Amino acid sequence: PGMRTPPAMIVGMVLCPCGLLLTLTGTLAPNWRKLGYFEQVPVRVAQGLMPTSLVVALLGLVVATLGVRCWHKEPRHVLAGVAGLVLLLSGLLSLVPASWYTHELWALPAPAGSTLAVGYSLVLSYLGSCLEILGGLALALSFHHCCKEC
Repeated sequence: PGMRTPPAMIVGMVLCPCGLLLTLTGTLAPNWRKLGYFEQVPVRVAQGLMPTSLVVALLGLVVATLGVRCWHKEPRHVLAGVAGLVLLLSGLLSLVPASWYTHELWALPAPAGSTLAVGYSLVLSYLGSCLEILGGLALALSFHHCCKEC
């Protein structure tokens, strides 16, 4: 009988696709901020890093699918661990522009009688990034099993 799929791998395989969907929604949604949107450097950086994060996350999920015990008797721990690192990188790639943009947003002077608020796109990007990072860390725990076998 084959070994059961470790819980950390299951957690990683649940959190990472959820993070990918939230990051995708945050990337495509237009509500980061309304005024002077495309002129700012953080927005141009986000236009590069957010799609890169999505591609890296898809690549990480493909590698994770190959590493987690989907059609094998035992999981491939090295592949699952590498996928965890790739997904961790993806989460960081999407967290950087969201954090930078939020920092810049708070530094802007608010027009008289109004307030600047973080849009739902940033919130979704933050949540997606955090889920990808947590899922990537969970999958990266697979390296621990590899070390015990050596």
